[in-house]
Amino acid sequence: MEQHQQPRTMVRVTGEMDQDRGRQLRTELHAALDRSHGDVTVDLSGLVFCDSSGLNALLAGVLHT
Repeated sequence: MEQHQQPRTMVRVTGEMDQDRGRQLRTELHAALDRSHGDVTVDLSGLVFCDSSGLNALLAGVLHT
């Protein structure tokens, strides 16, 4: 049996995640999830600060259907 995996969509987040960027992240995550049918990796290795807006955006991505 042969299995093929689709390439994963990667969303990279860098710098600081505050209220304005949290809204942008939510929008971009939802778009990436819609395009990739829910298979998205979020790279937070470049993130230096994240407030509750950023965490909220990440949680909204998890719950996005």
